[in-house]
Amino acid sequence: MDDFKEKITEKAEDIAGNIKEKADNISQNIRETREDIRERIDQKKPEDLKRFSEILEILKKHNLIREGLSPEKLRSILEDLGPTFIKLGQVMSMRTDFLPAEYCAELEKLRTNVRELTMDEVRQVIETELSGTLEELFDSFDEKPVGSASIAQVHTAVLKDTDKKIVIKVQRPGIREVMTQDISLMRKAVKMLKIIPVDESIDIADVVEEMWTISQEELDFMVEARHINEFYENCRETDGVTCPAVENSLTNSKILVMEYIDGYSIGNTEQLDTDGIDRTELGSRLAESFMKQVLDDGFFHADPHPGNIRIRNGEIVWIDMGMMGRITPKDRKLFKKAVKAVVRNDIDDIISAVMSIGVCKEPVNYNMMYEDVDNMLRKYSMMDLGEVDLSVFLDEMITLMKKHKIAVPKGMAMLARSILTIEGVLSESCPGVNAVDIARRKIAAETISDFDIKKEIKDTVSTMFSSGVKSIELPGNLNDLLKATLKGHTKINLDLTGSEMIMKKLSQMVNRLVMGLVIASLIIGSSTLCTSEGTPRIFGISLGFFGYVAVAVIGIWILITSNRE
Repeated sequence: MDDFKEKITEKAEDIAGNIKEKADNISQNIRETREDIRERIDQKKPEDLKRFSEILEILKKHNLIREGLSPEKLRSILEDLGPTFIKLGQVMSMRTDFLPAEYCAELEKLRTNVRELTMDEVRQVIETELSGTLEELFDSFDEKPVGSASIAQVHTAVLKDTDKKIVIKVQRPGIREVMTQDISLMRKAVKMLKIIPVDESIDIADVVEEMWTISQEELDFMVEARHINEFYENCRETDGVTCPAVENSLTNSKILVMEYIDGYSIGNTEQLDTDGIDRTELGSRLAESFMKQVLDDGFFHADPHPGNIRIRNGEIVWIDMGMMGRITPKDRKLFKKAVKAVVRNDIDDIISAVMSIGVCKEPVNYNMMYEDVDNMLRKYSMMDLGEVDLSVFLDEMITLMKKHKIAVPKGMAMLARSILTIEGVLSESCPGVNAVDIARRKIAAETISDFDIKKEIKDTVSTMFSSGVKSIELPGNLNDLLKATLKGHTKINLDLTGSEMIMKKLSQMVNRLVMGLVIASLIIGSSTLCTSEGTPRIFGISLGFFGYVAVAVIGIWILITSNRE
């Protein structure tokens, strides 16, 4: 009994320590945020307060408290908040692990509906950056923009004395300062959110930093120019696939000049049919190009919507390299492994790939995960690959990872969203072409081409030799083990699958037992105080009454936490 009391006491002290630690962390976060705000006010930066007030007014205008948040309203709010938040929405549209699919689909519309720059603004940026007037630089310049996005605006022109038609991408004036200020406010908002419990598999700060990293790259057009040059070189090996060539001599951090593509969007199916283009062959070429980017180059177009894929005389031309993704050789191998596992319905390999790619926030219950993957794959086992809806499959896989508290790395989340987008392009423009089947055939072809009979024989002989040496050593190792066991020196480390869940339940039971003892003590103490004469009173109320209030609060808290479990 004494041991039991001692364990209960130790558990109560641990709980009290954890509560104190969390309270200290919350206080520290609030204190740091308050100090940051104070520091900015002391530094006389009223523009931050002005911007913060603007944000509050926009949120108030959309009446979130009464009407709630819908996908359409979220998109509308981000558009009103300006370019930084539009870029945040574009990044979030690729994070199906962060937002439901309907929200991601709505946020994809943020690519349009951005205020156009005036011609005076465009002229000022170009002439300042290129040290010449429009008339000196170009034979002609189209004042009507081809497109207007959150960071830049695009015009067409003809280079002086060359008759060469180009497109010129002009950065919005002051956009870097605006985005830097907004990011600063976002980081402070994220710090405030630390005091609010959220899904641990979702890192809001990570999404903000990912958006800022992408935005910084897009704010420096020299980065995009390098992306285009690298992509152009990668496309040299593929017939019928290319991207615009950069005019490097006229390109800097705020101006990007490149070849004009005289074509049309792959989404223009009527024009495809008019030109007599075989849409099945075109779709296969597009899927093969994208899978080459992912599996061979490790450098892929992360925003492959129809507007960024143009057709010129039957040739596929990828444009707008502002948002690109990279995959390490290790992740490429894991992706190939996952595709092979889906083809073979190999649950073990799928779980292995998911565990290797993802980041586990909590111990994983492998038995439950195995059952969930088995249930998910069972409905695909009787399907032909051409019947698999890749978007549904990936959404189900990401939902499964969220359920088991496995975070999706930003690079893989970007890849997943890109694959969904390509699948959508194929289904609309080139029906009958399946990206999974293309990937399977490519991986199968690579497996055959990479097969080296001499290497396989050498590896097999090496393995047999190693196994033979170990088998010779086995009797001696067993003898050593028996001796150690007879002397009492043998120790066994046992790791029970699912034991974490058992310990968690046991901990919850002990916590409730401790809280029960606390409540019982409060009731007895409060009853004693209320029935005793001469006890201290506050405003004429006995201290025992406050004990009953504490009992009620603790009881409600236990009921709430029990329902959550």
